[in-house]
Amino acid sequence: MKSRYSILWFVFIILNFFHLSGQDLSKNQFKWNLHEEYTYKVKYSFIRLGTLKLSVDDTSRIDGHKVYKIMMYVDSNPILFWVNMHSVFEVYMDESFRPVLFYSNENIDGVNYRGTFKFNYNKKTVTMNYRSVEDSTKFINKESPFDDIPYDGLSLIFFARGNVGKNKPDTLLVMVEDKRGPVIINFTDKESNIEIGALDDELNCYYIDGELLVEGIAGVSGPYEGWFSRDSHRVPLYAKMKVFIGSVNIELEEWKNWNYIAVKN
Repeated sequence: MKSRYSILWFVFIILNFFHLSGQDLSKNQFKWNLHEEYTYKVKYSFIRLGTLKLSVDDTSRIDGHKVYKIMMYVDSNPILFWVNMHSVFEVYMDESFRPVLFYSNENIDGVNYRGTFKFNYNKKTVTMNYRSVEDSTKFINKESPFDDIPYDGLSLIFFARGNVGKNKPDTLLVMVEDKRGPVIINFTDKESNIEIGALDDELNCYYIDGELLVEGIAGVSGPYEGWFSRDSHRVPLYAKMKVFIGSVNIELEEWKNWNYIAVKN
């Protein structure tokens, strides 16, 4: 009888071990969060340059593959009369964070542009189309081959979200309009904490750093740092990077459909 209870107790411990291990594993894996929305303030020293809004709006299918519709809105501070930037970026990416279809609507200095990028991973080509909103006769069509996956800025953010916590460096190809270049990402599993102005509490997070070796929108290039929530959603909380005027800070200030309690210290 005693040996029977010992066996039952041993089985109970083993089952609980695997149950808890499964919980930890799922917690450490990135989970897509449909209808999440995050708003960030962009500051240069004490000056607010503008606002970024990032959201996961929907899912659909392109060429038989499930894709996520990601939106980003970029708006400069209207008080800064010398900066006029109001842009909308829309990307459809697959569950491996590869961009499949990308749209951009940009208003820069009063001129409206519409860009479309279609990625064909079988042919390893990207088709690019630029068209003036005001004058449809002005357009450029271009097809360009690629060997490595060319990430746009939004898919790069989600690739980072999906891979933070892995203690390894990575080098990816990033595409900014018709320019391409490498971006170095140093992933780490090192535990870190950060405090944002929207909350009084420190948040438990993952930390990455690296270097962007091609110039992006607003002159983004060079070294950068990023902090992501240490939960299954890996929310971008804070970033430091260089733009054309110098170093800027990007900080989460509002959110929808995310509960920060899990990463609260």
